[in-house]
Amino acid sequence: MNKKYKFITASILSSVSLLIQPITVSHAETFEVPTYIEPAVEETQNSDQEVSTSSVTRTHKNGIYTVQSEDTFSSIASSFNLSQYQLLVWNHYTSIPTNVQVGKQLAVTKAGVESQLTESEKSRLIDYNKPVSFTSAEEMIAKLAPDAVRIARQSGEEALWPSLMLAQAIHETGVEQSSGMSYKSRAPYHVLFGMKARGSVTSILDWTWEEVAVGDTRVVVQVLADFQSFKSYSDAMQGYANRFRYGPGWDANYYSGAWVSNSDSVWDVLNSGGLKGYATDGAYVQKLKEKITKYNLTKFDQTVTRISGATRFDTAVNVSKKGWDTSNTIVIANSHNFADALTGVPLAHQLNAPILLTRTNELNATTVNEISRLQAKNIVILGGEEAVSTNVEAQLKARNLSVKRYAGETRYETSQLIGEEVQRLTGTTSAVLTSGEYYADAMSVASFAAQKGEPIYLTRSNALPEEITNSASKVSKWTVVGGPAVIDQQVLTQLSKYSSTVSRLYGSDRYDTNQAILKHYQQTNEKLYISTGKNYVDALTGSLLAAKNGTGILLSEDRQDVVERNISFVKANHYYNFEMFGGQNILPNRVEQSFLNYTSSGYQNSN
Repeated sequence: MNKKYKFITASILSSVSLLIQPITVSHAETFEVPTYIEPAVEETQNSDQEVSTSSVTRTHKNGIYTVQSEDTFSSIASSFNLSQYQLLVWNHYTSIPTNVQVGKQLAVTKAGVESQLTESEKSRLIDYNKPVSFTSAEEMIAKLAPDAVRIARQSGEEALWPSLMLAQAIHETGVEQSSGMSYKSRAPYHVLFGMKARGSVTSILDWTWEEVAVGDTRVVVQVLADFQSFKSYSDAMQGYANRFRYGPGWDANYYSGAWVSNSDSVWDVLNSGGLKGYATDGAYVQKLKEKITKYNLTKFDQTVTRISGATRFDTAVNVSKKGWDTSNTIVIANSHNFADALTGVPLAHQLNAPILLTRTNELNATTVNEISRLQAKNIVILGGEEAVSTNVEAQLKARNLSVKRYAGETRYETSQLIGEEVQRLTGTTSAVLTSGEYYADAMSVASFAAQKGEPIYLTRSNALPEEITNSASKVSKWTVVGGPAVIDQQVLTQLSKYSSTVSRLYGSDRYDTNQAILKHYQQTNEKLYISTGKNYVDALTGSLLAAKNGTGILLSEDRQDVVERNISFVKANHYYNFEMFGGQNILPNRVEQSFLNYTSSGYQNSN
């Protein structure tokens, strides 16, 4: 994948500012020691506190200690149960001092640090009495997901993965914890992602843990940090998106690895370092993965993509490229003969082979190049010489390819030969029967038959062909696909003489039958491939890719009633990601746009 980058002439965001932090700070956005810091309720603003050591009693007033003679930096830190690094950071030292000036006032509690703020800074201190905004991660997801999807997919901007945005919001706010979400993440602050304030933005001050560098040493200390606050959670997500799109200030492409244009999925982002530097917690990525899995957040990463080519040969090649880097075997089928090709899908799946297309008498150059790319050694031809001529076979053999052909006198016999080979390879006693005269139902079922290792046999509409009766005794369970208008009931009666179980899947038309098939096989995959219901070619090669990826094909066309039925179906059955087969002349942009519109908002009412 070619990486995409932004180039800007000036930084959009200023550098990190930590209020009580004069030393080098990690460029990480956050550091987690816990997810958030509880207010220091043990500290009081209006009392003295004595701390005794073995020989010295030290007293602070409102968190401020006045250095006495013979005090050392180490002894002061120890008396107030602080590390020297913590005391250093709170009091603006750049290194641990050898001597501390007598009479110098040091902040030794968080209250002491806060007392040294200006009035303007004190006005921005967080109020720890705000109620929680969400009582559970599920409630947070339900409320934030619509805006997360909208903002992640903003037109004209670098698209982001909504699942990542939601996982980080869940994690950063601590909404899953029994104590409730962090104080700064509650309204009216809306600090969802723990982003530090940069430049002229509205901000609040809150305590957090940071990893800092003191010389060559990296330590974790509590600091009072300046967090960017927002008017709403929607604004917070917009701020997050801007940070990822334009970088944290010093590098506009810092988070470019998280852009959809530079990644295949949210998992790709997390596995390939797309979140570099967002947090210094080494387990941060794993925690996000757990959130994404636990709450099924990938359903919000809804996409509609397209696999197409200038010709049917090109589309078949592009399908092959999508699913196979190499393949020892390739299946070749006639580009204008559905019967042999569709029955060959289960066989090709068993051979882990893509299906490429050819004309009857000439091997297409695009197909030849793909055979070379795949480094194939074996070719399986589907159909007789009228489908794929001996001339094409000779061209293949001339390339030192081993060629095997499955061909019968009729399409029914060819389906028998292919079907029996599938049964030999898988050992199954189940099979699918579809019409040998109409392609639509075979298109719908091919990917599922392939996944189950079941052959597809063809039949005439009113009688079971003799060739198929020869195989019927080897099948104990038949699934007949298509209604009585396509396959007469007497065909099922014939089958019942040979097999104990005969069932039928069908609907009122090809689209209804298609949906009945998708429901019947009940796959859990959130992705569907979409192919035209008016032509079998793209579904032929696409069925194999769908089988390889554990899903099926939804049939559609440029008709409003069909598209509306499509959207109702995917919405009710929780499909969120779609890949279309064929170019705009096959499935126009308005069909694609209908699915895009659904993926932007349709899921909201489907849960």
